[in-house]
Amino acid sequence: MRGWFGADGAWSIGQRSDALPKPRLALFVSSGLWRGKRDPSRSLIDGKVVVVSISEVTAATWACIRHRRLLVVRPHGQDVFFLPGGVPEPDETLEEAATREVAEEVGIELRPDDLTLFAEIVTAAYGRPGTDVRLVCFTGESDAVPAPKDEIAEVAWFSAVDADRCAPAIQQLITRLVQAGLVLGQR
Repeated sequence: MRGWFGADGAWSIGQRSDALPKPRLALFVSSGLWRGKRDPSRSLIDGKVVVVSISEVTAATWACIRHRRLLVVRPHGQDVFFLPGGVPEPDETLEEAATREVAEEVGIELRPDDLTLFAEIVTAAYGRPGTDVRLVCFTGESDAVPAPKDEIAEVAWFSAVDADRCAPAIQQLITRLVQAGLVLGQR
């Protein structure tokens, strides 16, 4: 039977994951058993790797940094923090969506032309199995004081020490902000 040694040193049989079209994560067949490395876009059926669709949602967000801390928001009914922002309307640019959502969530008025793209992160969406989030994060200046509006229960200012209280995409963003020297790192 044909196979290969994986990065974890296990003997695997079946089609190699790097031969599959841009897999999100790989499934391996090992010792007659299958195991996945968190891949909702693939499943093993009758010993074959099968690609299934995975949905993706885009979130246009704003990273407001003051005193080397990041502004985060916690929506009502959620136990984790996110960035102010949300899903663009069909005829909106990402910058327009970010400014609209920031005004709705924390009451700060921004101009789309004043935003600068900082990062784009694609990862599993928090609390939405089978869905990825494409987090498009902009930076831009504002001295206005954020306050929770509508669906937002709480606003806070986080450093890397608080990252574990955030959704996974925000945790990844905080890591990038720390690497860029914009947000305080772990102590």
